[in-house]
Amino acid sequence: KKMTENNDEAPPRRTSAAEERASAEIIPRVTEMKHNEQEYINNKKKGKKKEKKGLSSTITEHHLTIEELVNHKESGELDYTESNIDVENPKNSRGLSNERAKEKLEQYGLNALKPPPTTPAIVKFFLQFTGFFSLLLEIGGALCFVAFFVSLGRSISNSTPLELDNLYLGVVLFAVVILTSIFTFQQEAKSDKVMEGFKKMTPDECTLIRDGKTTDVIPAKNIVVGDIIKIKSGNKIPADVLCLWASDLKVDNASLTGESEAQSREAQKTHDNPLETKNLMFFGTYATKGEAIGVVIRTGDDTVMGSIASLTSNVKNDDTPLHKEIHRFVIIISAIAIFLGVTFLIISLAMNYDAISTVIFVIGIIVANVPEGLLATVTVSLTLTQQRMAKKMVLVKNLESVETLGSTTTICSDKTGTLTQNRMTVAHLYYNDKIWKCATNPAETGNWDAENESFQALQRVATLCNTATFAAGSEDLPVSEKATNGDASESALIKFVQPVRDIMEFRSANQVQFTIPFNSHNKWQLHIHELEDAEDKRKLLAMKGAPERILKLCSKIKLGDRDVDMTDEWRDRINNAILSLGKLGERVLGFAHYFYDEGVLPDNFDGQDQKSLNLPREDLTFVGLMSMIDPPKEGVPEAVAKCKTAGIQVIMVTGDHKVTAHAIAKQVGIVEGLTREEVAAEKNIDPSSVQDDEYDAAVITGEDINKGIEEEEWDRILSKKSIVFARTSPQQKLQIVANCQKRGAIVAVTGDGVNDSPALKKGDIGISMKITGSDVSQKAADMILIDDNFASIVNGVEEGRLIFDNLKKSIAYTLSSNIPEIMPFICFILFGIPLPLGTLLILCVDLGTDMVPAISLAYEEPEADIMLRKPRDSKTDNLVTSRMIGFSYFQIGVIQALAGFYTYFVVMADNGFPPNLLMGLAPASFFAANSA
Repeated sequence: KKMTENNDEAPPRRTSAAEERASAEIIPRVTEMKHNEQEYINNKKKGKKKEKKGLSSTITEHHLTIEELVNHKESGELDYTESNIDVENPKNSRGLSNERAKEKLEQYGLNALKPPPTTPAIVKFFLQFTGFFSLLLEIGGALCFVAFFVSLGRSISNSTPLELDNLYLGVVLFAVVILTSIFTFQQEAKSDKVMEGFKKMTPDECTLIRDGKTTDVIPAKNIVVGDIIKIKSGNKIPADVLCLWASDLKVDNASLTGESEAQSREAQKTHDNPLETKNLMFFGTYATKGEAIGVVIRTGDDTVMGSIASLTSNVKNDDTPLHKEIHRFVIIISAIAIFLGVTFLIISLAMNYDAISTVIFVIGIIVANVPEGLLATVTVSLTLTQQRMAKKMVLVKNLESVETLGSTTTICSDKTGTLTQNRMTVAHLYYNDKIWKCATNPAETGNWDAENESFQALQRVATLCNTATFAAGSEDLPVSEKATNGDASESALIKFVQPVRDIMEFRSANQVQFTIPFNSHNKWQLHIHELEDAEDKRKLLAMKGAPERILKLCSKIKLGDRDVDMTDEWRDRINNAILSLGKLGERVLGFAHYFYDEGVLPDNFDGQDQKSLNLPREDLTFVGLMSMIDPPKEGVPEAVAKCKTAGIQVIMVTGDHKVTAHAIAKQVGIVEGLTREEVAAEKNIDPSSVQDDEYDAAVITGEDINKGIEEEEWDRILSKKSIVFARTSPQQKLQIVANCQKRGAIVAVTGDGVNDSPALKKGDIGISMKITGSDVSQKAADMILIDDNFASIVNGVEEGRLIFDNLKKSIAYTLSSNIPEIMPFICFILFGIPLPLGTLLILCVDLGTDMVPAISLAYEEPEADIMLRKPRDSKTDNLVTSRMIGFSYFQIGVIQALAGFYTYFVVMADNGFPPNLLMGLAPASFFAANSA
């Protein structure tokens, strides 16, 4: 059949950041809906009654034929008898009347989504003041203000000078709380602004048929159920639409389902599940090719996208390991402070100190124990590490995630675009009964022979039976980096043959006269060309497609300068070559040609008389095979090896096929042992007979997960050294990450596509790609690899481990000042020694002189074995341990306290107050002591 005028694909489109942020929330919802809907369908077939969970379960129109639809009438909005659908030719449908459309619009509302409830930013900000650490300082500050007003009253009644120390202390404590809260709010306020993404998915205008007339400019918000809508390449779908007629229509469902390839649409139901059938188009998706006529069946909040939007809420990210460690540290230090405060509250009251003085004394104890400068120290240290990582091509969005990467025990990595180049490349050729290797990256060279006639025939078919071209503006780039117009496979072919001969010059010399595009029925593509030799009046038939289909159409095989008969032996050899290349995880295409003798086809053959082509014919000449793969990036195998040395397990989680995923995993070193199936094949036994200890690698598919995996089975799978998950959906990726986390793993998730975004958010740390990464994956991630190099993760792991080591040193140093700050208060209350260090001075030390040395420890170089030791155990290797507290408090702290008191006693003695006179010399009032 001849190509139609509407087969041109829409130009490449990059979705906006807002759209992709929305799709980060949408994809897992839709995947869950698919699962729930399929479960409902299965239960229905089994006769089980079960409540429908899927949001799409209200859509039933896809089950109806057009004849049934025109008579379908329900109470309310879903009345299609008024749509005036032409059953014989839907393109002639008259649609709703303008009056009825206005009535429906007034009755049922605009085609728009209602924004979900959100927590105001001001509320989120004030919630930062409710943390345990903040409340402790707030109570202390409030008590300081109480003490100030009490002293103010005493000063007025006794006509004594007013002391402002407690006022200053209260102000400083609240200032610390406010600054801390502002910083925390800035770090945690990560609003996804989902509704903005939903709104931008709605087109401004659309083309409708009303009263039998086509109206091109109708605001999409004015669409109503029952409207007849025209859709063509480049349009956004403005509502949920049932397809009545389609011509080569394809839609991009990435924003809804995460499917990276455009999906075909037709007027017939192909699946019971509305999310899988091909006769439905959904709000917010995008038509990339062809045209269609459809009837609107849902608008606004009633669409699948609207249903998802109504359920979408802000996803709370799990706390990072560093956040948990700091929280644990705050609890420990606060508990110590409160314990000491209450203890000496009792002691001071027992020694007849007045209540106000006692309270202020307790505040002093608390202030001395709480390291007010800790957050600033941690923040500055993390910022310095962030700057160092930027120089190593790793952009850190969330400061705390720096340390998370260092404590990572498992990396769940996507394949396409992360481990591989995200660029189909010709990897092998087959001609003259031999498999030839091709260069898949600049470091490799191919061994094929460009002068061989079989290769030249293969090159000719690959060039001419091909519609891909190089994009304008990429002329100066290397061939491998040139942008292309066309699908991935054809783009790989032209990049391979371009260095041999310029494709546009080749095609110009061999003018195309007729084409039959690839379709799912034929599984081949055919071009008819003139020959560049003006003396040769024959016509060339060039064909490529699925190798098994091509092979069936061939009666000869080209071997160098001769054609030989296609015998069963040759077919077996070719099939073995196809099987060998397939086992490498490569996509194989077959190529054939045929020459029409002069006069068989007219000089300007345009396909009008296709009978003369005599198709399908089985006398073609088989010229060879080409296999393509998305090859690994340079440096990835070395990076995987370094991860293993550092005790980090790398798991591949991909939506690609099992064979391809397994092959790439072997190439990059993720899989090093045999799978159960491979062991069974070696021993010639059933895989179920293979014991768990006989194999080291597991390759699991999404279908296996769908069947249900028990906890014991998850334990067995995740205990293997080499793990690959293939053909997984976004929801299954979430399930994989969750099961790793459930078993105590700190999981880093890497990915670059929309499909990866839910898992990026679920992981303890999400890592996206800067160059090839989609906006949604970058938004969902905590880190971005600027050079898209998986090897940069290794640098990040080292920096993460280093910052944890250095933070321990900084905290140990900070805690060492607690004992020398507490001891003056203890000596004051127990022995009456004049207070040598007041609360304001303590704050000056904590927020001033102590911070610079503590921050300087962030510049410490890594230990020699930092990348040879296993990741830290979050249960035992904490940021603050009893050993550290003992070291800081009872070793360094005691030494500092003794040195401080020695200096204090020497200075006091030099001024006429020997130690024996200091005992009991302190005033009874803590106010006087604190200001002395």
